[in-house]
Amino acid sequence: MVEYYYQESYESSGALIRILMLTLPSGLFLFFADRFELSRTLNSLWKWISIASLGLLILLFIIDASTAIDRIGLYLLPIQLLVFSYLPDIFSKRGDNNKIIILLIISYYVLVLYVWLYFATHAYMWRPYRNALFEII
Repeated sequence: MVEYYYQESYESSGALIRILMLTLPSGLFLFFADRFELSRTLNSLWKWISIASLGLLILLFIIDASTAIDRIGLYLLPIQLLVFSYLPDIFSKRGDNNKIIILLIISYYVLVLYVWLYFATHAYMWRPYRNALFEII
């Protein structure tokens, strides 16, 4: 694995973007950790996952192994699910449905999908068929 990812110097062109997408929820979790209604054990686990995600960003600039760092980042993706699912409760009052936060989260992922489908290096491989929704846009 070391020879494959590190010595061969494979580069992942989207590694920085994907790691940055991990650092946003990781930073939010570390900053608002006390607002998440998690057990002490789970809170500790997610703190370590958040710290590891932020560490990957630092490693990306230190080590010339973006593909390996990118692959490790895939294992840390669930931090996005946790943080973004808790955001409406964290930033709203008890019992208040914060539709603006939900709309912002959905908009964020629609933007991510749009950028990925139209600007990614291999985007054409993910759109092999003609879809009416893509023909309109």
